[in-house]
Parts: sequence; structure tokens; C-alpha cells
Amino acid sequence: MEKKLNDLLQQFSRGRVDRREFLTRLAVLPGGIAAASAAFPLLNSPKARAQMFGGGGSYSVEERDRRWANIRRMMSENGYDCLILPKGMGDGINFLQHAEYVSNAFFMTPGAVVFPLEGEPAMVGAIPRPNAWIERTTLKWFEGGEQTPIGELVVDLVNEMGLAGGNIAVVGTRASVEGLNEFINEGFVKYATWATILAGLPEATFTDITPEFGELVMVKGEEEQANIISAAQVGEGLHEMLLDTVAVGVDAKDVRVAVAEYLIRNDASSDVQALELAPGTIRDGQVLNSEYGIIHSGGYAQVTLCVACGSVSDQIEELAEIAHASMDYGAENLRAGARFGDVIAGMEDIVMRDGVWHGFPQIHGLMPMFMAGPVYNAPPPFQPSKTIGADVEVKPGMAFSFEPGARRGFGPGSGHVKVGATAIVTETGLDIHNEIGLRMQRVG
Repeated sequence: MEKKLNDLLQQFSRGRVDRREFLTRLAVLPGGIAAASAAFPLLNSPKARAQMFGGGGSYSVEERDRRWANIRRMMSENGYDCLILPKGMGDGINFLQHAEYVSNAFFMTPGAVVFPLEGEPAMVGAIPRPNAWIERTTLKWFEGGEQTPIGELVVDLVNEMGLAGGNIAVVGTRASVEGLNEFINEGFVKYATWATILAGLPEATFTDITPEFGELVMVKGEEEQANIISAAQVGEGLHEMLLDTVAVGVDAKDVRVAVAEYLIRNDASSDVQALELAPGTIRDGQVLNSEYGIIHSGGYAQVTLCVACGSVSDQIEELAEIAHASMDYGAENLRAGARFGDVIAGMEDIVMRDGVWHGFPQIHGLMPMFMAGPVYNAPPPFQPSKTIGADVEVKPGMAFSFEPGARRGFGPGSGHVKVGATAIVTETGLDIHNEIGLRMQRVG
């Protein structure tokens, strides 16, 4: 087992397996989780550490105080005595990492944070390591040779805090949050866990506050914004590299190799890796659309780039103009005080006309992707998903990914141009941190 664990750690450290595969393979090794937790400080790859910890441990006590004050203000205003934040316990929603947001901890296994209105919060299931935010961690995975279910541990903590009969808020239990789309699955708490909590706390009143908590998390502090900007700058460098690499006659695999090498050399990783590039040699007139979710230094950004190779068709030129117009409208109107749904509606009016459509949300929030425009899986008359967070007022500190696109047709012969950038709303406007992706770029 020791050799298998060492081999797996080496593969992860060198970027040969991603975080999801690493955790899946680790879980089946007897004693693997405990052994790996002891080995984490020995990981010599910044990329591996960034993937593993997901930014956990990267924020100051001052940032903790900012977050906790905002959370407790919301709880007090709504009469909540306690907040339960599950982690990694159901559908794989990688953007609703609320337990890590509250704890600044890394959850390698399923777990939760129990966060009281007054007093110290506690964690269940987090890997124990020095944490200036939350000291109390309950690990009873194999007490007496038997694993203790997460739900039972949560119930124990709530009882110990004297809140078993209180008004308890929770995230992740609702089957629908303003309509489902590719970003919102049907909750992220396993039935068995939630059923155990309900049965163990029969006197409590439960209220799901997933949308409200998502809106709160959307407003980033100075430290979070700095990390987002750092990740966006890595994305901007990626675009510069692509423009130097992509050309008519270049093999597509060389482009993919260049992307992988760039990320490794810049101590970054990428969860979203959408590169519309068929195998073989790049042809004259070919259009490459790419989107990468950049994870770097505890920050996250999504960057979009469209590259036209050589001479392109009139159809592509038309679609580029539409995508540019939608981008300009969004950049002009996404301002503090605006209603998010109104901004999306204006962009939809620009794109959805004369047979043109788009497949991805024209704007969505970053970490969590709570606010998002409609998603189309096929052109009209196919019905899109709803705009999530349409009634939310845009606030300073909110971070967004712009992805306005324009398509004509569906399948062979169709055209597609998608532009975009990462941006942060300020008190007076909008700071855009990716200039290259705002327009379709041209190479020979």
C-alpha cells in the first residue's frame, strides 16, 4: 500500500492526475487518507498544493473576520441561530465550496461546518492541520472500528452548542434554486446525511438559504479580489502565448501541449479546459474558441479567447460583430445597483436575433457561479434555462466571467465566435482584467 500511495502522490504532485482522480483513487487505499494528510507538507509542486487545498489556508484572520461578520449579520437579520454548511456530500458542484469559504480549511473527505450565531464554529471531517480560523475539528471516522456518519457528527455538534431546538439555516438541500441549468444540480447533500440530521434534530426549524448565501459569497474582499486578478493575469498570459503559437499549418496537438506546459510553468491549473480545436493541422479560415478556468495562488478566473486563422468567412465576421456588441453592452451596463437580469436581457436582445444564438451564459458569477445568464443546448425554438439571480442587485466586489457568444446554425457548417473576460464590479464602474479576449483575434 505504501508504494501505491507514494506513486499516487508523485503523479498528483507532477500534475499527471487531477484532484478528482487523486481523491477517488486515494479513497480505496486502506489508511490512504490519513497517510496522505501527513504527506501533504512534503508536496513540492505549487500546482499540486493549489489543486489540493483549493485556496484553503490562504486567507488572513482579517479576511475571516470580514466573512464571519457578514454571515452573522445575515443570520441575525433573519433570526437564524445556527448555519450548517455541508461539503462534498452529493452532486459534484465544484463551485459551491461554502464550507471552505467559512473555515479556510481543506476538506479532503466529505464534511461540514456548524456555524453558530454566537460562539465558536466547528468542523466535521476536515483534514486536521493548523488553522487560525476554526480550531475544533471532529474526526470520528473509524471510532471502535466503525465509521461514524457525517449526519450524526453534525447532530452531535448542534446538540453540544445547545441549538437543537433552534432556527437552523442550511445550504444545499433544495431541489431547485431559481431553475436548474448546467451550474445548479439538484442539491449537494446526500439524502442519508440530511435524513439523519432531520431525525436527530426533531425540534429544530430548518431553512435552506442557498441563494442568499451564494449572493453573500459573491461579494469579494480585497484579498479575494487580489487572488482573482492574479489568476486573470495568468489567463492573459495564456492568451498571449496562444496568439504566438496558433497559426495556419500548426498541428493542433502542439497547441494543446503548449497550453499544458504554460499552466505548469506558471504554477497554475485549470478546471475548465474548453478548446474547440479538432485534431490535425490548423486550416486557413478555421476559428478557435477557447475557455479556461484558471486556478492560481488561491484565486480563480475564467478567460475566453476567439482566434481567427487566416482569411475567414463573412459569416464569422458577422458573428464577431454581434459578440463584440454584446460584450460592450455588458461591460457598459454591469454596474453596482443594476439588476442582473436587466443586464442579461439587454445582451440577449443583441444576440438572439435573425437565427443567431449562443450556447453558454453570456455572464456568470465566479465562485460561486450563483448568478448566471441563460444556457442554450440548441438554437430556438429550444427553450433555454432561466437566468439565475435575475433579481439580484449587482454590488461592488462581485466577480464575473463574461462569455458573450454568437452562433449561426447547429452542427457542420455552423459558425461560432465567443469572446469574454474576467471582471470585478467596483464602486464606480467595472474593472476588466482580460483585454485580449474582448475581441476576436486574427493570426496568419
